Amino acid sequence: VVDHIVGYLAANGVSHIFGVDGANIEDLYDAAYFRDDITAVLAKHEFSAATMADGYSRSGAGIGVVAATSGGGCLNTVPGLAESLASRVPVLALIGQAPTTLDGHGAFQDTSGDNGSLDGHALFSAVSVYCRRVLTPADILTELPEALAAARTGGPAVL
Repeated sequence: VVDHIVGYLAANGVSHIFGVDGANIEDLYDAAYFRDDITAVLAKHEFSAATMADGYSRSGAGIGVVAATSGGGCLNTVPGLAESLASRVPVLALIGQAPTTLDGHGAFQDTSGDNGSLDGHALFSAVSVYCRRVLTPADILTELPEALAAARTGGPAVL
């Protein structure tokens, strides 16, 4: 799935992904590392990564992409995404999640919203023009193009 994501983004003109590596997003950074046409830029904090993606997009260099892990990492992107929404800046946010088989069972940084866990979909829907939770590997085939198209209309899209 991460190889498809990185390949699709590169094929659609994305040359940089800004973010902080973490438990549920680390495979994305591995996929980017093995490609010559996309660069993962590591920030010290997820808020910084979100504002880097925003600034990249505002500069006209291309759509800004931010990647963060679930839990506290993704929460740190919210202020940056909120500013992108308010200013209608195209940004794609890729948020990692714990395996869906562990939803509501106390998984590390569970953002499913089940059994008292953080509801990532509700949270990110408030700061985006498009928000979807990818539940199966096949879903990425339709949801990634939809998210990228939505972001390009002006504002953050979150997967």
